[in-house]
Amino acid sequence: MTQLSLKIVQCPKCGVENRTVYYASINTFMDLDGSLVAKLLDGTLNTFECKNCGVNIRLSFDVLISCSDGMFSLNPADNVEYKKKQLKSHGLLSEKGKIFSGLESQYLHAKSKLEKRKQPSPSPQPPPAPKVTPNTKIYYELSEKLERLLFKNKKNNEDKTSKTNAEKPKPPPPPPS
Repeated sequence: MTQLSLKIVQCPKCGVENRTVYYASINTFMDLDGSLVAKLLDGTLNTFECKNCGVNIRLSFDVLISCSDGMFSLNPADNVEYKKKQLKSHGLLSEKGKIFSGLESQYLHAKSKLEKRKQPSPSPQPPPAPKVTPNTKIYYELSEKLERLLFKNKKNNEDKTSKTNAEKPKPPPPPPS
């Protein structure tokens, strides 16, 4: 949310106290025409004239900027090239120097996200085949022996149960009605 704050500032030339409202933060989505970002870039954001002598006073406070790419702060008194670099990296300024309005910035941010999603992700590599070591060979030999013993015992148990089922007498047939 764009936030305005009140500040009482003494004029450096005549010493008169001036009450001024300055931008503590800017929500670029609400900056529909990009004018606040333009003022920040050219250094005129948070400047005012002394009501007594007319001298231009620039407040040197960081401004929190909220955009679709996140939040960052800039000082209107910062170097212009530094401000341009920051605004470009957050998608608020084109390479040619065009300032994007809040809606344009939102649109471009959403478009770049969609383009990233469309790119196929590389398929994961299968895990490497296990290495065969002397311990691995012993394991396989033991597991085969164990398997034979288990299946042999299982087969013997199945044979015994089938024999006992065969030895059971069959119940007599029901009487004719």
